[in-house]
Amino acid sequence: MMSRSLIAAPVLILAWLAAQLWVYLPTYSSVADAAFITKLMVEEIAILACWISAWSWVTWQEQGQTRLAEHTIIAAGASFIDAGVLNYALPWMFFNLGWPWPTDTHNIPNTVIITLAALIHLHLASRIGLNLRLFALWLAVSVLAISLVTAHTWAKKNDRAAADKLPYSPNIYAPTFVVKPEHKLQEGLEHMWTKAWGDQ
Repeated sequence: MMSRSLIAAPVLILAWLAAQLWVYLPTYSSVADAAFITKLMVEEIAILACWISAWSWVTWQEQGQTRLAEHTIIAAGASFIDAGVLNYALPWMFFNLGWPWPTDTHNIPNTVIITLAALIHLHLASRIGLNLRLFALWLAVSVLAISLVTAHTWAKKNDRAAADKLPYSPNIYAPTFVVKPEHKLQEGLEHMWTKAWGDQ
């Protein structure tokens, strides 16, 4: 089991990094964008490293071992779902259906994934496993976190300043199933050529 964990942990980390790059790379168009993408990637890696380190430290305090590989698998798996599904697949699906994907909508399912990952980490870190007290504590903190994020998302979307902005980001997803209109460039040029110069 341990050898499988030691293999699965770096594989999931690499899969998450690849998914994250897949999300960020369509925004690349200049050297400044490369620097911005690098900054975002470094921030994501730092957050994940702190999260894994914190849970490993709690596990070491409880059990005398870090179980670093298992905590890495949990965190990297949740991060992969966040990058691959929430940040790419869902907005891409909405775009292909012709619906805008509100940028703030991502925060709520992202919080749900974090709370579910925390439950698995908590089960792994606890010496006796999950009991009713630990589960109730997790449930209370999770409900509070999801409620706060939902309230913040609602407030951000409905404040006075937001009324002047579109509630979604410009599309960066490939329009795979979208029927593109014909440009009719030739007809447009012929129409222009038939007009007198003063009518242009």
